[in-house]
Amino acid sequence: IVMGLEVSRLARNSTDWHRLLEMCAFTRTLILDEDGIYDPTDFNDRLLLGLKGTMSEAELHLIQARLRGGIINKARRGAFPSRLPVGFVYDADRNVRLDPDQQVRDTLALFFETFRRLGTAYGAVRHFRDAQIPFPRSEKNWADQCTVTWVRLNLGMALSILHNPRYAGAYCFGRRRVRKRLDGGTVTHDLPPEEWTALVHEAHEGYLTWEEFTANQVRLRQNLVLP
Repeated sequence: IVMGLEVSRLARNSTDWHRLLEMCAFTRTLILDEDGIYDPTDFNDRLLLGLKGTMSEAELHLIQARLRGGIINKARRGAFPSRLPVGFVYDADRNVRLDPDQQVRDTLALFFETFRRLGTAYGAVRHFRDAQIPFPRSEKNWADQCTVTWVRLNLGMALSILHNPRYAGAYCFGRRRVRKRLDGGTVTHDLPPEEWTALVHEAHEGYLTWEEFTANQVRLRQNLVLP
């Protein structure tokens, strides 16, 4: 016999639940909860158990929908916290501020000025490497706290910074859509700004204006076009 206060909690979805019922029926194992005892080999008991599993799955869906709705509402107000890119920190009141480290701020300002002057992400990376200028990178430690390390700037880091609206003082949420594959992996798609869940301009201080940020996006797209 399998005993539990609410037996439908033994599975996360109807597929798992019905597989469990098949195993119990095959081994002639009874199921017990606070409402009674069920025999999975009996049609009426099997029907009732299936209904319990369906109701449990629907309840889980409603809970997830409420949680998701709460997150979206906070995000549209710019109040849902997220991990900040290098160059930003949270203060004691959980407001976003520029990094108090002057070297971090100066390096990021130099990066944007270099991109403005050269016009390509690769050119900015090459300038930093030729001049042997270290670049800050934010990393999480075992206590889930972010620390800054200094590394060589690479193209991936440069593009990530140039495409991040945080540096223009904008709060954003839902920039990417993640889709699961049949092999268990995931595929990430970048969405256009009009499809983001939330975009709040002037949410905090930034390193460049929103107009310059959008101009940088146009320039980056133009750089991808082959002559």
